[in-house]
Amino acid sequence: MKLLLVGTNRGGGGTESHFITLAAALADAGHDVSAAVWPEEFIHRALARHPRVRLFPLQLVARYDVRGALELSRIVRAVRPEWLVGAFKREYWPVAVVGRRRRVPVVLFSHLDQRFHPTMTFALPRLVRRIVAPTEYLRRRLVERGMPAAKLAVLPNPVDTAHFRPDRVARAEMRTRLRFDDDDVVVGFVGRQERGKGVMALADSVHAAMDADPRVRMLWVGHPGDERTELREVVERSPHAARHAWEPWTADVAPYFAAMDVCTLPSIGPETFGRVLAEAQACGVPVLGSALGGIPEAMRDGVTGRLLPPADVPAWTVAIRALAADAELRARMGREGRAFVEREFAAPRVTERFVEQLRAWR
Repeated sequence: MKLLLVGTNRGGGGTESHFITLAAALADAGHDVSAAVWPEEFIHRALARHPRVRLFPLQLVARYDVRGALELSRIVRAVRPEWLVGAFKREYWPVAVVGRRRRVPVVLFSHLDQRFHPTMTFALPRLVRRIVAPTEYLRRRLVERGMPAAKLAVLPNPVDTAHFRPDRVARAEMRTRLRFDDDDVVVGFVGRQERGKGVMALADSVHAAMDADPRVRMLWVGHPGDERTELREVVERSPHAARHAWEPWTADVAPYFAAMDVCTLPSIGPETFGRVLAEAQACGVPVLGSALGGIPEAMRDGVTGRLLPPADVPAWTVAIRALAADAELRARMGREGRAFVEREFAAPRVTERFVEQLRAWR
């Protein structure tokens, strides 16, 4: 199957990771994959290393970017794809219109729980074959926001389980670099350190667990978040400041997952999936997640980790202490998590399902 994926976002978050993983997995499965991407940005740099993905430079700067749409049209004419795939809301109109003009069927991915202008809920579904959400939660939310249910589908986010995997060597090296002892129990957070991610309540929970267990350590990986977040100040005022490690965001977080004993996603605002938890489980790490949004679909409560009430400091403290105290439980949940991700989110499986969906939508 010949596909052209359009992804001109310049960031480096979960949606961009989804785009990269899907494009690479489609190419690895033997499909003819081209990608129109913003040159020299995160997606471009990642896919440039893949020998079977053909890249085209494209800059879509706005929803109604006429110049960018004309360039996309030229790319479509050159590639002659069987399917045109869009990944970011800003690109929906150019991708949909160019697809209709060039008579190429269009599929759009939706990753965020956002409001849509009435013209979008009315006209956009008429121009595309499907709009694909990563979870049933987001599919329901899209229906609530006015998207016709018949035009919606669900496809889980793919995870590169060959890259995200248990790695004893990486674990030893990273824990040595971060000065964690073998007996330390490392709780981790990966992402933007902002209030909506629940980091303030997580810090309180971790500190309460540290009061009770001297082995507990905390690893923060990611951007510092907005100016309203006083996370660093709260940590620095605590008696446990020296038991926290801070690492900047990096394109490859797998070595940090390897160093963790527990990974958390304590969001207090809805998450449409929970990619961090899926990747952590692929690395054999048990997880703790907030019981809201699409997070419950990214894990198995009581099997690969625990679902907890958002911002409930006592509940999170109890869960952290329970995992810290039981190495056998952590190991069992880690094994179950790896098996769960291989079964539900492994990139080859998700890609095979996507191709089956495309064939059914022709």
